[in-house]
Amino acid sequence: MADGYALLFKGNLSEARDQFIKGFEDPESTPPVRYVACQYLMSISRQLKDPDGYFKWGKEMGKLLDKEDLSCIDQKKSKLFLDRITEKEILFKARNDRSLQEKIIDFYMTQMASELQTDQIRATVRDQVLNDIKRVEKEVLG
Repeated sequence: MADGYALLFKGNLSEARDQFIKGFEDPESTPPVRYVACQYLMSISRQLKDPDGYFKWGKEMGKLLDKEDLSCIDQKKSKLFLDRITEKEILFKARNDRSLQEKIIDFYMTQMASELQTDQIRATVRDQVLNDIKRVEKEVLG
């Protein structure tokens, strides 16, 4: 992964990405090394405006956080990151998909008591979902 750092420092994002992928996939790499590789791969994917890469490496990082002992790099076991990156991916995919937006809104509406399901509340939920989509799009694409 040292080559990845050097290439990143030189601004060669594509080759740096390849080196970090090698570091992640190396069977000798420890979970903390794979975690750090994922951090860099997410960042590089964002800089390259590669949402598929961003979410792929985010999910890999989430799996590591969920399953591995990363206490040596001050990371606690938790499924929260994996859940959040999965939610962000769904919101990102919904940015150009009205049908998926409606499914997300329906999901949130079913979480509310049935007597609260008014058109006004649905409009408020829709606004929140659209704001969440914009926030995730900005996070992923810059």
